[in-house]
Parts: sequence; C-alpha cells; structure tokens
Amino acid sequence: MEETPSTQELAVGPRVTTLIVTRNCADALSRSLTALAKSANPETLETVVVDMGSRDGSGTLDAEFPSIHLLRLPKYFGSTKALNIGIRTAKGEFVLLLPPGIEVMPDTIGRLLARLESDSDAAAVCTGVDQTYALPSPDALKEFWRTGRFPGAQSIDPSAESVTVEFPYGAAMLIRRGFLAGMNYFDAKYGNFGPELDLCYRIRTGGKKILALPGVRVAGKSALQPVESPLHAADRVNGAAVYLGKALGMGAAIGFRLGAIFSALGHGELKTFFGLVSGQKIDGTQE
Repeated sequence: MEETPSTQELAVGPRVTTLIVTRNCADALSRSLTALAKSANPETLETVVVDMGSRDGSGTLDAEFPSIHLLRLPKYFGSTKALNIGIRTAKGEFVLLLPPGIEVMPDTIGRLLARLESDSDAAAVCTGVDQTYALPSPDALKEFWRTGRFPGAQSIDPSAESVTVEFPYGAAMLIRRGFLAGMNYFDAKYGNFGPELDLCYRIRTGGKKILALPGVRVAGKSALQPVESPLHAADRVNGAAVYLGKALGMGAAIGFRLGAIFSALGHGELKTFFGLVSGQKIDGTQE
C-alpha cells in the first residue's frame, strides 16, 4: 500500500529569504551574491534582489546568478517601497535583510536561524558587529542628518554568545517574517531613510528584542552609504521626523523638521530648504 506523505514532506519552499535592496553598487552586490551561493543547505534558501533603478549593470546580474529572483524597479522609489515589495515576494518564513557589500560565511544563515528559533522573545538576530547604537534621540538624528554618522557608538563584547541591542545600524539582520507582517510591513511615510530604524523601534515597543551574535562574523560592509545631496538631506529629515513622531510625539517631529528648515535656510542651502518645506522624500515622485 502506498504511503501518504506527511504535511512536512509536502511542504515546499525556502525557510529563509535573503532580501537585498540595492542601487548602483554592482560590484558589491556581486560579492554578496557570490558569498551567498556558498551557503550551506541551499535548498532551504532563496535570494530576492530588489534593484532601485540602477544604471551600473546591477539589474542584469541574474544572468550571472540565475538562481536569484531579481526585481527591477524602473526608478528610484526609495528603500521603504523596495523592502515592502521584496518582503511580499519572499517565500521564506524568515527574512535576512542583507545590505549589498556584506559577504556571509557558508554557515552564517544557519547559525542565525538556529539562534532565532531557540529564543521566542527575539524578533530578530544580527551578525556580529563591533559596535551598535541606542535608538536615536533628536540630537543624534540631527548629527546623522548633517554628517551621515550616528554618534554614541557602543562597543560589543566579542567574546559574548549574544548581546541584546537596540539599533545595529548597517548589520545583516534575520527577522521573523510573521513579525514583519504583524506590523503591516514598513510604514509608507518613510522614503529612503528610516525603515530599518522603524523596525528596531517596533521590535522594542512590541516587547521583543534584537540579539547580536558576536561569533557570527561576516566580511565587507554595506555599500549603501549616506549620499550627500539636497534630495537625500530632505529625505533624512522626513524619515527622522516620522520616527520621532512615533517615539516622542508630534511636537518632537514638528520641532525637528522646523529646526532643519531654519538650519538649511541659515546655511544658504536653498535646494535643501525647498525640499524640506515641501516635505520631499525619496519615493519615486522626486525629479
């Protein structure tokens, strides 16, 4: 008599989706994909790449890496929209947010997954980082707006098995897909800057935690560095104001936005000033 396969045997699909959102960093993306291709248990993994209108060949890398699912956005819609498109496309029950340029080891994803599954209080785990940050204050966001760097970096004990962190900026992070769905994905009020910050805030306010695993190391660093332009400056202020409105109330959000507007005007940065006054963000509506 032929045996009926179990539900688990019938289940088809990856456990982990690696999601890479990228723009104009083909070489860094290629290095990340090359490293991912060496991951253990590839049959349990999938890779989704969302390209935000690149002009450097990033949108053709599926010819070199045919196993990836490459989504080509026709223009620069910003990371919030790209992340939401990628997550809704993902088939895995866990999602690894991987900045282009970071190269995982063959056992990286498996180790992250094992740790996350073992702790129901954790919504996410990230790879080992040398430093992390507290969820930023208005002053910290002001410095980031001006310099592209967050102040107040906190060192992590490299010998620790795991460390609870608030904001592991720039790290590769594995998240339960159910948590992302439960928060209704990323808030469309953000443009390019802010969705990862919002995720960390939502994890904390949801009573969950993020664990950094110092022993799970990766190579390289994110190629998506802050860009200095009036458009990106306005977008960073928009993202900071959205976050502050949630964390500290509308008064903090309005105060931050007004402070940035007067600062841009005082420095003669007229393009930034007009972008701030109009509430411009990177969402595909920008010129």
